[in-house]
Amino acid sequence: MRKEHHHRGPVHLRRRAAGHHRRRPGQGRYVRVGSALACTLFGFTLAATGLAPTINSGLASLAGLISSL
Repeated sequence: MRKEHHHRGPVHLRRRAAGHHRRRPGQGRYVRVGSALACTLFGFTLAATGLAPTINSGLASLAGLISSL
């Protein structure tokens, strides 16, 4: 007797059935350690330059603007 083979559809449907689904934006995403380290080092580098007071005052005024809303 011949066994019936069930057609499982196109490849993309088979992949989804196997647990490979697309992530929704903002769900299950993390910042990589290397990226966080690079941003931290860049921040410390900027803080050591002459731009630090300008950046600080700009961020303070932005925070004041946001808090006033």
